[in-house]
Amino acid sequence: MKSKVLFDRPLVIPSLLLCAGIVIGRYLSHPVIFLWSVFALFFFYALYRYYYILLALFLAFGAYVSSRALSVPSDYLSLAGTNVNIRGYIVTQPLYRPQKVSFDLKPYNVNTEQKIRINMYSNSNFLPDLKYGDILDVKVKVKLPRGRTNPFGFDYSLYLKKNGVYAIGSTDINGYKRIGKRDMGFLGLAMGIKDKLNGTIHACMDNPYSDLLSSMLLGYDFRDEDVIESFSTSGVMHILAISGFNVGIIFSAVFFMAKPIKDVYIKNTIAIVVLLIYLFLVGFSPSMLRAALMAIIFLIGQFFKRQADSLNSLSAAAILLLIINPLSLFDVSFQLSFVATASLILFYPTVYKYLRSLPISENISSLMAMTISAQLGVLPFLVYYFHKISIISILANVVVVPFAAFLIPLGFLLILTSFIPAVSAFLTMPLVGIIYYVLRVTDFLSNLPYAAITVPFPGFIWIGLYYLFLFRFTDIIEFDARYTIASMILALALFIQQFYIPGPLTISFIDVGQGDSILIVTPHKHSLLIDGGRLDTRTGFDAGKAIVEPYLLMNGIGKLDAVIATHPDADHMGGLLTVVRDMPVKSAIVYQKCDDSLSSAFYDALRDKRVPIKYLHRGYKIHIDGVTLEVLNPPQPTPFENDNDNSLVFRLLYKKASILLTGDMGLDAEKDLVADSIDLKADVLKVSHHGSATAGSQEFVQAVGPLVSIISVGENNYGHPSKIVLERLKNTRIFRTDMNGAIVLKTDGERYYIRPFLRR
Repeated sequence: MKSKVLFDRPLVIPSLLLCAGIVIGRYLSHPVIFLWSVFALFFFYALYRYYYILLALFLAFGAYVSSRALSVPSDYLSLAGTNVNIRGYIVTQPLYRPQKVSFDLKPYNVNTEQKIRINMYSNSNFLPDLKYGDILDVKVKVKLPRGRTNPFGFDYSLYLKKNGVYAIGSTDINGYKRIGKRDMGFLGLAMGIKDKLNGTIHACMDNPYSDLLSSMLLGYDFRDEDVIESFSTSGVMHILAISGFNVGIIFSAVFFMAKPIKDVYIKNTIAIVVLLIYLFLVGFSPSMLRAALMAIIFLIGQFFKRQADSLNSLSAAAILLLIINPLSLFDVSFQLSFVATASLILFYPTVYKYLRSLPISENISSLMAMTISAQLGVLPFLVYYFHKISIISILANVVVVPFAAFLIPLGFLLILTSFIPAVSAFLTMPLVGIIYYVLRVTDFLSNLPYAAITVPFPGFIWIGLYYLFLFRFTDIIEFDARYTIASMILALALFIQQFYIPGPLTISFIDVGQGDSILIVTPHKHSLLIDGGRLDTRTGFDAGKAIVEPYLLMNGIGKLDAVIATHPDADHMGGLLTVVRDMPVKSAIVYQKCDDSLSSAFYDALRDKRVPIKYLHRGYKIHIDGVTLEVLNPPQPTPFENDNDNSLVFRLLYKKASILLTGDMGLDAEKDLVADSIDLKADVLKVSHHGSATAGSQEFVQAVGPLVSIISVGENNYGHPSKIVLERLKNTRIFRTDMNGAIVLKTDGERYYIRPFLRR
């Protein structure tokens, strides 16, 4: 296997090995042993090839800095769970959301250099106008951020840690006092100028035009969820964030105006100075810093009369940024910006050459080639993180990006001439017109049928094969027919294994915090979802959107054979709303029709998707792919008064395996089942109502006789799970989602394999 594109650039392979080392440092529990083994292999091979020693060192260094950064303990450990008065100053631009504002605080009165993320809530839309550098006294409840608790789940602890944040503090708008303003030096000056520029834009035009221009020009947070969704679906989300798009526009503008200058040193120096000024004006935004650094390294390379190589410059920028902060590798925007830029460098010539053979103009061919090249590289990342592919993105970029590009120079002209009313009014008209055009076009394109499709994650081997074939057919790598045949055989074997060979029955107890969500996947890949976790209307947290739907898609599930709502509590039914709205569902199962607001919204979502609803009670059985679900509760015709007691309860049978799934069933329903001599025997018991003392009676536990007990529970003020219930289950092996994260049970009908995501 050969690749002149990769191996003839001296910094490409070291940068990739540095990334690999950082990943090793995160995911392997004993990276040092692995690294010494790799280093020894490289060393013996390098007796006459010293370059390989350097490569081994990049790998080892990456693992070392990563594991060291991740092992830093939180200085807030002793304060966790307590209410604390913290005095400190704001070190980030406050982020506003409906009824919530978030910012990072550097404390004075806590002996630490670590920051704390403050979430301030309001019961109304009124929120305080906080600024970078404000000194506050805040009374907060301190909590340590949790890491990943579900496979492929979002690691909130890592997300905060890479920004130097090691704790979370919650308060309301009455729990703070503004003390004064701290001198933030150079950064404070930059943020102050940035705020003034933002004010100038808002004084010249109304929303949403001013918000969108401030987002594109200065990096302010854009809050209109509908517009964000239309940009995302259309595949033009990149123009909303300040990054490579802005650098490209600035480059084009500078070199166009500097055309008469022949001296490359002067021309490049002007470009670097302009970039640095722009970096200052946007407050040294991380995304803009990355893009500017790539460009500056490329320009500096030309100072030394060397043929500047874009891929080498990109690799140098990556190495420098990862040495400064190795955890930035796990930032989605970091990955997307570097992969997209590398894709443009690698794939653009081939794609452009093909497009020029078609009857398409040169300019359109170039724009399409840039879009396609970037999409080819980032496609697996978009599927992994967002599970969405924009089918309309090529067209959207052709008809939107050329017009959006004018917003940056026109926006700066507006700011510079804002003190001249006639000129600013003259510039406002084309700016508003272009923004109006961009908004209308993206909205129209995003609403076209199949503008974007949802794609379940296919697995890392498929992703590897995708890149292998992509590199081969764009001539990035060269290998003979044997490698091609081997790759095709592997792809065929994976396809057969994935779709035609039956696997075990898999039941996942997803960690959704204080709530329930259970995914059942039969041997031939039929999928049933029982409950969807919590929907919190106050904080806006939606377990269906944040946890359950990503879990399904990351496990390759793009449609469901059935969704089952055990009862209409928000911590069970709430998350199902998003799942039903976003995914194809064949049928829905409930115990009876309820008239509360949550149930009404659930039924409306089902009707909108034309999903048939089945009402089940004791005596019904569901048969699917050799698996039987016996409905044990509620009884008919006289259900209980309490919704919890009316929970749908299933006894799942597969060959010799038996699992009892109890929803939030209470003591009255348990007594009824025992009194009616219902067969409750099961090897595995999903403990009812999160381990509450209102369920799990001694008689019921004895009637079930479980070997394993699973409790779906999160942080709560109810005392779940109850010590009394835990005592009754002491002769069973107990798993808890608050301690073990997601719990995955697999069985072939004879034996069980239970794998908690977190081992305690």
